[in-house]
Amino acid sequence: MRLLASSRSCGQKRPGKTLVLFVLLAPILLGMTGLVLDAGLMMAAQRQAQNAADAAALAAAFDKFRGNSDSTALATANTFLTNNGLSGITLTLNAGATNALNIPPQDPGSTGSPYAGVANYVEVVVTKPVTTLFIQALGINSSQQVTARAVAGYEPVGAGEGVFVLDPTARPGLQVNSNNTRLVVNGDITVNSQGGGYDQFGVLISNATSAVKNGTSLTTPAPIVASTLNVVGGVDSVDNVRAYDAAFSGNGYYYDTSNPDRPLIARVPIAPDPLTNSNYTLPTPTTSSTGTAVVNTDYGSVSVGNNETVTLNPGIYRQITITGGTVTFNPGIYVLSPSGTTPNIFNITGGTVTGNGVMFYNTGSDYTATTGAPDSSDGSATPNAPNTTKFGAFQINGGTVSFVPLTDSNSPFNGFLFYQRRWNTTTAAISGNSNSLNLQGTLYAKWARFQVSGQGTYQAQFLVGSMTIDGGATVTINAAGKNIGKANLVFLVE
Repeated sequence: MRLLASSRSCGQKRPGKTLVLFVLLAPILLGMTGLVLDAGLMMAAQRQAQNAADAAALAAAFDKFRGNSDSTALATANTFLTNNGLSGITLTLNAGATNALNIPPQDPGSTGSPYAGVANYVEVVVTKPVTTLFIQALGINSSQQVTARAVAGYEPVGAGEGVFVLDPTARPGLQVNSNNTRLVVNGDITVNSQGGGYDQFGVLISNATSAVKNGTSLTTPAPIVASTLNVVGGVDSVDNVRAYDAAFSGNGYYYDTSNPDRPLIARVPIAPDPLTNSNYTLPTPTTSSTGTAVVNTDYGSVSVGNNETVTLNPGIYRQITITGGTVTFNPGIYVLSPSGTTPNIFNITGGTVTGNGVMFYNTGSDYTATTGAPDSSDGSATPNAPNTTKFGAFQINGGTVSFVPLTDSNSPFNGFLFYQRRWNTTTAAISGNSNSLNLQGTLYAKWARFQVSGQGTYQAQFLVGSMTIDGGATVTINAAGKNIGKANLVFLVE
């Protein structure tokens, strides 16, 4: 059989349009790919520079927070740049807009920073060179750079200090004893103790005695409740610290039991004593103090017992003992200066005691009312009083007691209820219950242990060397007192 037709070829010839289009579009496609890759390279460099600038600014701010020099802060900032991958870049002090550590911030980019020129803040500006891979094909210089800026500084924490434990050497700095004892603070707790324990991530800092010690296995209700707990060292149990929430005060816990957050910040730097530092030092009360002054009248030793009614006036007392009766303290400063051996210079165990507008200054036997010597020389140094100096303890262990702090806007002691000479390390102790004890204002004892026990609520602020909570009950502190009692902490703000 004959075929009528046959195929002329295996396929038809193609015009080559696809190849032409590819050749025409290849530079554009390669350019777009290069832009994407180089943009990613620039973004990665920017992020690295910003991370390094943030770390350097925080490190420099920590140095200034500790009172170190600008040159020390500069060296620290440069070390942190290197540790964060920016080797070969060196910051210069107050160099402005290029690779600079500016103290205070200069705002070289004119961003309108609210921290420009503000003391207690530092600014880091970093410029990092970047070599691109493809962008030069479009006629753009392959050598580019990214700039990062960061501002950090120290400022007061927000909620106010309810408890500020000042002594870095205390082990523990804050202790809550027994399963039935709790500390509830509507405000912040700051603990300078360098003891061991765990940080907020459950990482063991050391096996040394904890800076904050619960002394209990109890986790519900939590032994420590606060807005925040800032501690230089660590805690013995992270789960025993919970976040204060006023909305849950009625449940007896003072926190939301379903909230997993823990308000703990461990490994913080030592916070300076807000009442004894280079910027401000609370003076020693004297007869020439601004506003309310010491009355230089020596009342000797006073003892009040059952069925007695006594009114006391401001002045110098060698001992005050109240076991019963009714006692009224008139407004003013009460100086407690022992003579001889006086273990308890101020001791209340009974009676009804009131004082509105008062401050108790617990000093030593060698106090001079006219000059404030030798107390005025204590400064921030650790206690080193002569062996001849006698000190007495301040104790409230019973009775119905109500003390409201000194009220005098012209006085540096405005808002203070209790002020113990810095070198007086005798333990101060207060106990009672919510129906019998009302203490308000700021209580300050720089190197002394303060022991609080009983079912009490205090509209107060404790700035003490160390603190122990005892008595098998709940101690509630609603942070109140002088704003200067707030602790400074370091923050990255820009």
